[in-house]
Amino acid sequence: MKNIWFGITVCILVVIAVVYFNNNYVQAPAGSLLKPVTLPQEVSKIDNGQIIFVKKINQNTLIQSVDTEGKAKTLFTDQDEKDKISSIGNFDAKSSRVALIMGKSNLVIIDLNTAKKDLIGNNFTFPDFVYDFETKEAAYISFSNVEKDYGYSILVDNFGGNIREIYRTDNEIANLGYTIKGISFIEDSSSGSELKTVNPKTKAQEKVYTAKNEIIDANTSDSLIIEGLVDKKSSQLGLIQGSKIKVIYENRKDLMSSPVKLANSEMIAFLALGEDLSENGIIYIVDQNGKNIKKIEQGIKILGWIP
Repeated sequence: MKNIWFGITVCILVVIAVVYFNNNYVQAPAGSLLKPVTLPQEVSKIDNGQIIFVKKINQNTLIQSVDTEGKAKTLFTDQDEKDKISSIGNFDAKSSRVALIMGKSNLVIIDLNTAKKDLIGNNFTFPDFVYDFETKEAAYISFSNVEKDYGYSILVDNFGGNIREIYRTDNEIANLGYTIKGISFIEDSSSGSELKTVNPKTKAQEKVYTAKNEIIDANTSDSLIIEGLVDKKSSQLGLIQGSKIKVIYENRKDLMSSPVKLANSEMIAFLALGEDLSENGIIYIVDQNGKNIKKIEQGIKILGWIP
């Protein structure tokens, strides 16, 4: 009988050892292109002086913060979520909340200090959108190819049965953002690319900047703009000064996006994109004279800055 119990005990210990070994030490097979990646298991609160950004690890999307020394931590991950993050809207620095779409159509607000999720709407299928955290309305781009209604529209939804159109054009529009003056967007036409704003209440419009080349991205609140160059493989980061821009940094290797001015600092953060836009690019910071450039992290989008 003692021998039987001894055998059972040994078997249990062997099983525990195997499980522990698999969970902690198993590596990718020899010659495999897959590298073992450890996903953060805990989320943290936001510290001051942090860049908030989005990062992909395997099939998971993480929202992280990083300081200018490159120390990053995870604020939210969809690793254990049934509905994965499918589109990122905008970030509100005052409340540390971000608007995004999870699954196919769930518009969700996430508090990055608590990782709490609030469902705003469950039939929202517009990936290019911004959310107003004060009025609780979402603005999004809609396209119609029906002849009588052909064109691009910016619509505003209050999630109470009221959807109103605030802007319409035959030209392609993209890259919605929120500013003090209203909703910013980029409109492309045969004559060039324009950065504009429209007031969601009065529908008043304003041209912020007109470029001969394509405007890739802009941050109207920080007066930052990224303009593609003629070869369409390189870009320049500039500071809008009236009808002109002060060129801060020119990247001859990659396109750039997500420019953000770091408050109480002379530094600007931007993302250098790779050939595959769905993969992580490199987050850099650079001063407003185009010097002291520094690589600090990897990501697919910079959301904002917590001063």
